[in-house]
Amino acid sequence: MLEGYAVHAFQRRPHGTELAALVHRGEHVTAAQAQLREFLGGLLAEAAKAGDVRDDIAPDELAAY
Repeated sequence: MLEGYAVHAFQRRPHGTELAALVHRGEHVTAAQAQLREFLGGLLAEAAKAGDVRDDIAPDELAAY
């Protein structure tokens, strides 16, 4: 899932326009980003407990990165 998101985000970046900048502003984007960070933070916390990812950095910090 993360790889697909990264590929999608990377492919869209070079095609930035003024319209894209307008569409990607506002509360709906802020709320969606917060939901994504929360979701990723939960996944990372579970993976850290299972020993699949590092646990020396807080999951929320990794999710924000």
